[in-house]
Amino acid sequence: MKEAIITSSILILCIALIRWLCRGRIRACLQYTLWLVVAIRLIMPGITWIFPNLLPESDLSILNVTNRIETVAQEYIPQPELPIQITFPLSGLPSLNGQSSDGPTSVFLAGKIGWMWTDFFHVIWCFGMIVAGIWMLVVNIKFSKKLHQNRTKILVQAQFDNKEYKLPVYLVEEISSPCLYGLPGRQAVYLPKELEVDEERRRHILAHEYCHYKHGDVFWSALRCILVVIYWFHPLVWLAAVLSRQDCELACDETAIRLLGEEERIAYGKTLISLITRQTKASDIACTATTMTAAAKGIKERISRIAEKPHRLVLALLLVVIAVAAVSVFTFTQAKDYPEGAYILEGESSLTVTTNCFQVTFPESFSGTAYYQTENGTDIIVFHQESKQEIGRFCMMPFEDAVALADQQEVVLIGEYGSNPALKSFVEDGVTEHTYYPYTAESVPATDITETDEVTYIIEESMSDDTEEDLPYEESYEYLPSEEITVTTISSEMPCYFYVPAQYEEMDEGILIQLTTMNQELMALTDSIIVL
Repeated sequence: MKEAIITSSILILCIALIRWLCRGRIRACLQYTLWLVVAIRLIMPGITWIFPNLLPESDLSILNVTNRIETVAQEYIPQPELPIQITFPLSGLPSLNGQSSDGPTSVFLAGKIGWMWTDFFHVIWCFGMIVAGIWMLVVNIKFSKKLHQNRTKILVQAQFDNKEYKLPVYLVEEISSPCLYGLPGRQAVYLPKELEVDEERRRHILAHEYCHYKHGDVFWSALRCILVVIYWFHPLVWLAAVLSRQDCELACDETAIRLLGEEERIAYGKTLISLITRQTKASDIACTATTMTAAAKGIKERISRIAEKPHRLVLALLLVVIAVAAVSVFTFTQAKDYPEGAYILEGESSLTVTTNCFQVTFPESFSGTAYYQTENGTDIIVFHQESKQEIGRFCMMPFEDAVALADQQEVVLIGEYGSNPALKSFVEDGVTEHTYYPYTAESVPATDITETDEVTYIIEESMSDDTEEDLPYEESYEYLPSEEITVTTISSEMPCYFYVPAQYEEMDEGILIQLTTMNQELMALTDSIIVL
C-alpha cells in the first residue's frame, strides 16, 4: 500500500499538470481518458496481490528514490518495537496430535508486547473505509429512493447515431439536475419536471445523458466512489475524483455537440447554463449518478470550450502520449528488490562505509553499480547491483574459524591486525593445526585403522576416560601410518581480519567479467582499509 500511495501521488500530480498544460489543445475525451491511468494504478495493489510479479523492476522507478530517502531517514528515526521470542517447554502439555509430549522439546512463539504504529494506522485506515463506505451507501440509497418515489415515465422520440433512443426517461419533481442513474442494464435518465414542455432543452439533455451511457460513466462513477472509499485519507485521490468528474462532463459535452450538430453548439451551451444551478458537493462525489453540477470556474470552462471550439494540435497529442508513457514507466514499475538492510553505493558521500570493525572507502567505479549489507555490526558484504550476486565480503572472524576457512578457499588478509600474522603463516606455509587422540581398545578397533595419506588420524596427550590407567603414549603409534607425523599447533585469542572473494555460479559472460573486475578492485582495497 505504501508503494501505491507514493506512485499514485506522483501520477495524479503529473496527470493534473498535463491536463492544465494541454487544456483546449487536445480532445476532451482524451483528457478524460488520462484518468484511467490513475484508476489502474490505484487498483494495482489488488492485482499484484494475485499476480505478485506483474510489475517489472526498473532503475527508473520512482520507488528507488523513495527507498533511498527512507534508508537515510531510518538512521535518524528510532526503530519501532521488534517482535520477541518466548520459549515455552512442552513437557506435560498436549501436542498437536492430542498426545502428551515429554522431554526437552520446546516451541518458539513469536509475539510482541503492545501495538506497533503500523497496527495503529491499519486500524484507523480500516475504520475510515467502513465509515466512508457506509456514507457512500447512505447517499446512494437516499438518492435512489428520492428518484423512485417521485418519478413519472415519459415517451421520448429521438434519434442519435441513427438509433432510436431506448433509455427509459423519467420526470422527477424534486431533482436539481438531470442525471443518468441505475445499475448496469437498468439505467435510466431522470429529468427535472420543468423539461416536460421544453422539447429543445430536453433534446440537448437527452443527447448529453446518452453520451454518458455510451461512455459507461455510471460504471466509472461507481469505480471512482470505491477508490475514494479505499483511499479516503489521500487528498490527491479526492482531487483526482473531482477533476476526473469535470473531465467526464467535458467529454460528454464534446460528444453531444457532435451528435446534435455544429449548428446547435450555442443553443446547447445555453441549456447547460440554465440547468447547472449549484456547485458540486461532497455527496455528489459519493453518488454514482452523472449529475450536472459544477462550480463557477467549471461552468466557465465548459461554456468556453463549447463556444470557442478549441483547435486540436497534433503536436500536443504526441507530447501528451509521450509524457504519460514516461510517467507510467516511473510509476508502474517496482524498485530494485534489494535485501532488507541493503545500502546502495551511489554518490561520493556513500562510498565510505564504516562499521564497528572496518572503515572502507570504495572506488568511484562502484557508485551506481554495487550495494552492500552489514552483518553482526562488523562485516561488510558487497553485491553487484544488476545481478544481485555477492562479490565478496570484509570479515572479522575468530582465529580458529579463519584457519578453517582459509583451508578451503582464498582469503586476502587486511594488514597485520589481530592474529593476521599467525593466519599469514598458515596461508603461506600450509601449516595445519591438529589434535591427536591415542588408540585405546575401547575407542577404535585396530581393524579400522588403515595406512593412507587422506585419512586424518586423531591423537591427544591425555588418555581416554574409559581406561583405568594412563597408557604409555608410544602404544598408540602401532596403529598410525608408517610415515612421520609432524604436529604444529598455532593458536591465538585475537580475531583475524580479511577479505573473502565470493564463489561465482554460472552466469552471463558480461556479468562475470564485471564481477571479476570488481572483485580485483576489492582485493586491492585491503591495503587501505582501516580496522577500528
